[in-house]
Amino acid sequence: MVGAMTIDNESGVEKYNSSFGGAAVLNGDIDADTTTTGRIKWNTPLSGLAISGSFMKFKSEYPLLVGGSTSTTMEFENFVYGGGVEYTWENLFIAGEYRISDGDRTISLTGVKTNTKAENYYLMASYRFTDWFELGSYLFNLLS
Repeated sequence: MVGAMTIDNESGVEKYNSSFGGAAVLNGDIDADTTTTGRIKWNTPLSGLAISGSFMKFKSEYPLLVGGSTSTTMEFENFVYGGGVEYTWENLFIAGEYRISDGDRTISLTGVKTNTKAENYYLMASYRFTDWFELGSYLFNLLS
């Protein structure tokens, strides 16, 4: 993807972005530079077992309003990568994924660069009882 995205001011994306240091994203405009993504999935010789790996690298710029009157921009570069496993046996489905996010933020007003690293994982399981009823559970944990 190359170009700009107009993000609705009431969207979850804008609410997440506006949490950076108490600064609000101006007009919901985020200038997204090139985003590169990839995923590989291997259906192993063991029936029902699949292993995958994925990554995403992107750079974007956010116009910010700091302190209610000062405007500046924040440049955000992020690299996300991880691996996952899923297993299906008859009506049972089990999956898990581990992911690492490494991001750099630079506020143009101050020139301060900060690095944020995060690790997380999820586990899920579901069972299909009938064609119209499936029950499952999901656990997500942010490690850092």
